[in-house]
Amino acid sequence: MTEAEQKSKIATCHACGGTVSKTAKTCPHCGEKKPYRAQKNWRKIWVYSGIGFGLYMMLSLISEGVPSAGIQTTAPVKDDLATAIRQCEAGIRGSVNNPSTVDIHRFTGFGNDVTADGTRRITQTFSAKNGFGLEQTYDAYCSFKADGTFDIKISEQGR
Repeated sequence: MTEAEQKSKIATCHACGGTVSKTAKTCPHCGEKKPYRAQKNWRKIWVYSGIGFGLYMMLSLISEGVPSAGIQTTAPVKDDLATAIRQCEAGIRGSVNNPSTVDIHRFTGFGNDVTADGTRRITQTFSAKNGFGLEQTYDAYCSFKADGTFDIKISEQGR
């Protein structure tokens, strides 16, 4: 065994300062239990904690920045609910970072109504992955006005 290998397996007892094996359960000099404890590298802990906190903050800012698009349709929306739902889903897919990851909750997260001025409003819940690959749940609010304009607002659930 080389001298470097021997040094890597030997430590100093924290109680008496004697030489002890890193695998020893007690110090042969003073009888201290667990005479060798690996020192924690606090600098690494602080650096990784800072990086983790920075990523968390960046993700929360990005998730709040999901764009709300005002889209003008070329033709007025028909009174057909199925057509309005398809247009709302197309607007959702066009507004997210990763359209292929969109999972629309058709049964549990759907709402529909028509206002007195003829505006059809659809509320749709969906999940999608953001730019970092984290799946988040959103609510989309689609409005189809009688003059043919379509507006979609997307917000993260819980905000």
